[in-house]
Order: sequence, then structure tokens, then C-alpha cells
Amino acid sequence: MIGALVQGRISIAGAGLAVGRNALTIAVRWGERLRQFGTGLDMDTPLMDYLTHQRRLLPAIATSYALQSAHDHLTASYVSLLSSDDTTRQREVESLAAGLKAVATWHATRSVQDARECCGGKGYLVENRFAALKADSDVFTTFEGDNTVLLQLVAKTLLSDYAAQFEDLDAVGTVRHLTTRPVSRLIEDGPLGRFTRESVELRDPGWQAQALRFREERLVDALARRLRRLVQSEGTDPLRALSLVQDHALAAAIAHVQRLAHELFAASVEQRADGPAGPVLARVRDLYALSVLSADRAWWLEHGFFDASTSQAVRTEVNVLCGELRPAALGLVEGFGIPDALLRAPIAVAPQVSGAGTD
Repeated sequence: MIGALVQGRISIAGAGLAVGRNALTIAVRWGERLRQFGTGLDMDTPLMDYLTHQRRLLPAIATSYALQSAHDHLTASYVSLLSSDDTTRQREVESLAAGLKAVATWHATRSVQDARECCGGKGYLVENRFAALKADSDVFTTFEGDNTVLLQLVAKTLLSDYAAQFEDLDAVGTVRHLTTRPVSRLIEDGPLGRFTRESVELRDPGWQAQALRFREERLVDALARRLRRLVQSEGTDPLRALSLVQDHALAAAIAHVQRLAHELFAASVEQRADGPAGPVLARVRDLYALSVLSADRAWWLEHGFFDASTSQAVRTEVNVLCGELRPAALGLVEGFGIPDALLRAPIAVAPQVSGAGTD
């Protein structure tokens, strides 16, 4: 039954990402064209020069690139699976389709809203399409499965690492099986102590991957421990135990999708490292990773992965990366390859911006 829904979820995830790219393209083009009063004698400052504008649009663009890498991988895996009877791969594809559909459609909803706000009053006009993009895509968050429910499916798949017989169990059976075996898989030698600002390079994709994987594994490990305690030590009904840890399950599922998106995008960037777009794409990768880290800094602090100085440095580095990517903003949305005939927004007339950073 779930397998029959996979193709629809892949399609909805792709459609959501497309909606987000449309909205971000319109907003960036308008941000390059519209001038505002600057400081001193500078009376011709594009909206994209303002940090608040960059912080709302550029991390969303980076996320679009990363999630698209995950979607490309998912699509290829699904097509390959059509001619295969590999049940293990089938379960992996079903899980990723569910998780990516949830994360991608939520990303689309946020991107459309932020992009519309970045266009000010122009964003309200029907002709500029934000109303249509929002109205048409909002249903994606519940179409082909409510996002919150889908993420619980992802969490169950993650917990399967703790019980080899999960394939033959329902949700209640899964919890019961957890209580009969050891549940810790978290590697004892990582991370090697608390990272400080002096001991880590924030733009090292290896460290970024380590941070994201640590969060995912720690969340799954703690989730399994909570279920074991509720059922074995407190005598809670398995179905009730699942209900009590739903927030934890959702956090683990989102962490899984974000980690996988980063790894796939980082691999894609590595393949293009020697090309003309290599340096820009590396910054996009770093912006995506550090935006995720920045949004959940409290978790990494609470779990001792890095100290307060590193947390502050992550937040600051996001601003630095936004400034470095600002000249490439137009080039990044042009890289989405959306024809003007499909954008159909008067404010999305492509501006002419000079400079190597936009190539």
C-alpha cells in the first residue's frame, strides 16, 4: 500500500521544490532591480545589498540546491528500483520519499512567504504570482500524506537499525521488539571532545557532515532509549509509548533528511570542484550546512558537540557567506533554468548585473 504512494510523493516533492525556485527567482530579480536610499551620498542601493534581504533569500536558495540533489538521487533510485526486487532498497526509497516530501514542501511554503515579503507591496499583486504559488502549493503539505505523519514513517525506518526483524512488524511490534534487545548504536569515540572555535574549520564539508550525522545518530539513539524505558521500565502500552515520543521521532526524521541532503549535495559539488562554478557551489554547500547548524545551535550546545564560541561563529559565518554569495545571487537563481514564459511575473524581468560573481 505504501509502495503505491511513493511515485506521488516523489512528484509532490519535486513540485514543491519547483514552486520554491519560482518564488525565489522572482524575489531575487526584483531585489536586484529595485533601488532604495542608501547611506551618505549613495542613493542607489539594490535591495539585495541589505543583509536582511540576503538572510531571507540566500539560505533558502542554498536549501533549494541541496534538496534538489536529494530529489535527483531519490528519482534515480526509484527508477532503478522499478526493475528490482530488492526489499531493502525499496524500504529506503519509501522512507526517503516520505521524508523528502515533508521537508521539501515545508521549505516551499516558507520560501514563497519569505519571497513575497521581500517584494513588499508588489508581492500582493496577483500579476506577480505569489498568491497563485501559495494557493496552489499549500496543499502539498498534506497531499499524498500529511507531513507530520510521513516523518513518523521515516523515524520508524531509522529505528530499524536497532531491530533486524522490523520488516515483519507493525508499529506496536516494533516498540515491543525494541524492549528485548540493546538499543544503543551511538559510536562511543565520537565526537572527540567538544569542538571549539580554534579546533574546527566551519567550511570543512567533512566536519559539517560529522555534525549532522552526530545529531541524527544521537536523536535516534535517544529515541530508542525513551521507548525502551517507557515500555520496559514504566509498563507503558507500546502504542501509547509511540504517541509520547512523537516530537522526538519528528526531530530525528528531519535530521536524517537534512544530513542526507548535505551529503548528496556535497558529493555533487565535489564533482564540479574544478569547474567555473566550483567555488560558488562550495559556498552554497557551506551556507546550507551552516544554516541548518545555526537554526538548531541550542541542540549542539546542549549535547556538547561544540562550545559557545563555536555557536557564535556559526551564526556569524552565515552572514559572511551571505555577503560572499551576494554577487552570485542572480546567477544562482538563473541556474534554476526557469524560462521567463513560466515565471510570468512583471517584476521578474531579468536585470543586467555585471561582475564575474553572477556568471
